[in-house]
Order: sequence, then structure tokens, then C-alpha cells
Amino acid sequence: MKVRPGSISALPRVAAPVVLEINTVPGMTETSLLPMAAVRAKMDYDELTEQILESALVRAARSDPSVSGREQAMKVVTRKKTIRDVGPRLNQWRGTRATKILDQRQQAQRERLVLGRRRALRVGTWVVGLAVLAWGLTMLTREMGPALQGLLEIRDVEVEGIHHVTKSEVLERLVLKPGMGLHQISTSFLAERVRMHAWIKEATVERRPPNLLHVTIVERTPAAIIRTGVDHWLSDENGYLLAKLGKQDDQTLPLLTGLELQSLQQGEAGVRNAVQSGVVVAKLIANTFDGRVEVDLTNFSNVVASANGVRFQFGDDSLVDQWERFRKVNPPFKTGPFDDRKRTVSEIDLRYDNRVIVRERV
Repeated sequence: MKVRPGSISALPRVAAPVVLEINTVPGMTETSLLPMAAVRAKMDYDELTEQILESALVRAARSDPSVSGREQAMKVVTRKKTIRDVGPRLNQWRGTRATKILDQRQQAQRERLVLGRRRALRVGTWVVGLAVLAWGLTMLTREMGPALQGLLEIRDVEVEGIHHVTKSEVLERLVLKPGMGLHQISTSFLAERVRMHAWIKEATVERRPPNLLHVTIVERTPAAIIRTGVDHWLSDENGYLLAKLGKQDDQTLPLLTGLELQSLQQGEAGVRNAVQSGVVVAKLIANTFDGRVEVDLTNFSNVVASANGVRFQFGDDSLVDQWERFRKVNPPFKTGPFDDRKRTVSEIDLRYDNRVIVRERV
């Protein structure tokens, strides 16, 4: 006789069945489909096995009613099952493998708990250490404050790179209070205050312990005279107004006209670009012609310049490219006389592409 879960080959003619050999049906491990389906049906492993055996006994009794073991099979089928208490179902497999898996899970949980405690201890140690350090620095500063103040007190200010700006003007921008220490200042803030001066282009402030504050200045370079109305203003090549000259003038610098004073003072981008263009034109013409260069910037797209009695008109294209076009046409051209004493050049028009128009007067 051979018995397999799910089927019984034969029953002996005795009062009780005798099991000779049991072959495990494939697919009865805890990860197999049938046990997993039983779990979803809220049936544990013992109930699943009993159900298989009961089904096998019933099929055997039905196939051969004369078998003497029928009564035993029917007793098994019709026995009263124990009603379990209401509560959560423990769907846990029994056996060495299940025990091993349970031990591994418990060990992993203990390791996670220990790791979490170690991490919390490490963070707590850092927090306590930082708190102690902050408290120590606070107490040290409180105790050493007066001594540190006296040691780092600013007693001298050294200014480098000034020509038009005076040291007193720089000190007025710094606004240093008496007794202030090097550790109490912001060098970037002080440098920004110094750069607010019209003549100062760049400024750097450095601490030089124990008592020196060093300021390095880069001044703007005068590049042109701007005439607005009857007043003259000194300007650099980027259109920054440096000083008001009034009716005074500097003949060594090019003269720019046609600009509004309010736009210059507000620093509008278009006006500053126009000043830059005027300075570029003046430099180009001064390399070829003698005398002072005057540039009219009334119309930004049509810059008009004059030098030594010759008038130049420039268009929207690059000023440098337009001037190079003129240089290629007549490189040796210098001053008024053009061919003989009867004719002189009065105007050079460079507004048209690939053309240099020369207008003469007799």
C-alpha cells in the first residue's frame, strides 16, 4: 500500500489504515503555489494537510463502499472540528526552515535596533560636543573680549593708488568708529562704500593685524569732456561723470556734445554706450589727424565727428570697421590739402556699405 497526500492507493481489510510509505507531493513547500493559495484562503498548513487527507479518504470510500476501512474514513470526515478562538490568524509554517527564517528575521531586527541606537548615540555625542564648544567660545569671548578689542583696534588706515582722490575722502567713506577692531568690520561692505565715490573704479579693503587697515584704490581715467548747455563735465571712457568743470575746458581731451545731463547722471545704458562710441571715434581720428576731435552724439545711429576742419559721418556699422574702410582707400591722407591748393576735403561720409564718399570744397 502506498499513500500520497491527495490520494490513497489501497486500504487493508483491517480496523485501521496502516501507512507503509509517504511520498511528498511536489509543490508543498512554504513558497509553493498551493500553500500560498491556502494562506490567501485563511488556511494554515495543518488545515491544508488535513483537507487533502480527508478528500483522499472520501474518494476512496466512494470508489469501494465494501472496504472495511470506510467507517474509519467516515469518522475522520464527520468528526467535529475544534472551533478556534476569534483573533488574528498565525499563518506560520513549521519545520527547521521556518525556524531558521524566523531566527534570521529576529537577528536582522536586533541588528537594526542596535544600529539605530549607535547612530542616535553618535548624533547625541556630536550635539553635546558642539554645545560645549559653543559655550566655551562664548565664555572665552566674554573673558577675553576687552583684551582682544585692545589688541586688534584699528589705529592706522593705509590708502594706496590715489591720485585725484584724497585720503580724507576715503576715510569719510569708511566711517570707522573710534576704538573699532579689525574683527568687527566687513571688508566687502567697506569696499562697496568706497566704490561709491565718482573717481573710484575699484577698491579693496584688507585687514593687516594687529592694527592696520589697508585700502587699495583704482581710479577712473579721464577720457573726454562732455558739454551740456554751458557747463563742461569730466568723464571717463565708460560715461561716468567724474567732476563738473563749469565753463572751464580741457583742450587735451576730445569734446562730446548732444547728450542730456539727466540721462548721464542717471547712468542710462544707452547714453553710456554713446559715450563709449564717442571716445572710440575720437581715438581713431586722433591717430590720423592733428588737433582736437569733437564728436556730436545727438543721433546715436549717425555719429558725426570733426577734426582739423574735416567732418566725418559714421553709420550703424562698427565704427572701427568703417574707419578701416577709409584707411584702405586713402592711407596717407593726413590733413586739409588733398590734391593742390585749390581744393580741400570738407567731409568724409562712411555711412554706406563698401563706400567712402569724399566731399570737397574749393
